[in-house]
Amino acid sequence: MQITVRSDDQVEVTVDGDVWVAGPIDRDSLGRVLGTIVSEKDVPVRVELTEADGRRFADILTPRTRRSVFAPPTDDNESADRTKLAPLLRRIEAAGFVPGEDVGIAIITRAGSAGHDGIARTIVDTRDLPDGHLGVLLFGFVSGTISHDHLRS
Repeated sequence: MQITVRSDDQVEVTVDGDVWVAGPIDRDSLGRVLGTIVSEKDVPVRVELTEADGRRFADILTPRTRRSVFAPPTDDNESADRTKLAPLLRRIEAAGFVPGEDVGIAIITRAGSAGHDGIARTIVDTRDLPDGHLGVLLFGFVSGTISHDHLRS
């Protein structure tokens, strides 16, 4: 990971040659960005920082060890500590939309297969849906077909 700080306080963070973030970033926010990258990579990451005056620093950041989801709960303090963690943010963008178009954001939680007739079927336990949900999308990974079910109760 390369971090370059310019004299106008503009910062550019690149990971494996790809720009992860660029712009005016304060040091606290930069720490959160680095934490997010290391957590996502889930491996130790070498970080090289070049200051505006030419000074260079290098370090290796390691991800936090994650507790297994199958491990028994310990106490309420640990769960309270987890809620205080900074969010792990990731920018997602895609072209091809109509300017001003409303775009839904869906997170794939499971997958299935269409039957021999090309019809996709699933059963959804509505208790698994978050409060305020706007429906369920079925998305064909090969065909690109998208079906939106509002699941009105």
